[in-house]
Amino acid sequence: MKPIPNRPLIISTTTNTGQALARERMPFADAVNLFPLDWALCVRRALDAVHPSLVLVLETEIWPNFLREAGRRRIPVIFVSGRISDRSFTRYQRYLGVFGFFLRPFLGNVLSNASAFLMQSEKDAERVRAVGAPADRVRVSGNLKYDLELPAPTPLSNWLATEIKRSGRSPIIVAGSVCRDGRAARAHCLWNFARRVSEGAACACAPQAGVL
Repeated sequence: MKPIPNRPLIISTTTNTGQALARERMPFADAVNLFPLDWALCVRRALDAVHPSLVLVLETEIWPNFLREAGRRRIPVIFVSGRISDRSFTRYQRYLGVFGFFLRPFLGNVLSNASAFLMQSEKDAERVRAVGAPADRVRVSGNLKYDLELPAPTPLSNWLATEIKRSGRSPIIVAGSVCRDGRAARAHCLWNFARRVSEGAACACAPQAGVL
């Protein structure tokens, strides 16, 4: 990451797991802390302490009081790699269908405090506009997870590549971020899926960090 002189980088997360990962994987950050509770007093105290020049929100965590207070202070807030899942959008539609007379102006007012919405796909862009984001501030920019540089080869990856090539297996199907609970069942489902894709398919399970 390219440093910006005189601009400290502060990472905020909403969970303890996120805290641990941020501290482990982002040693370049000047500070790692928990995102404030979305109560007006908590938000004001956090912003008073940090004085951010810019706030980047990954995916689409919508915190009304935070957005309103940032807007009042004229702090730019940009949603990056934004997405709205099928489940979340269905919930929004259900609530808007019942309480639209109140929710539509409320969400429109809250989301108007954001400077831009950089969404993962056109579907996500359509959904955030439907929820109330200003149409002229919504763009499709893709998924940041796919913009990362590939890591350098390791002895393990070189060995796997050699073994896959030697056995003639393809394609390779990877199940990422597999949790401990139900891992055997997921591995069985993955294997069945791989066999349906191709008789020569190879499959691999990549566990979550810290899960052995």
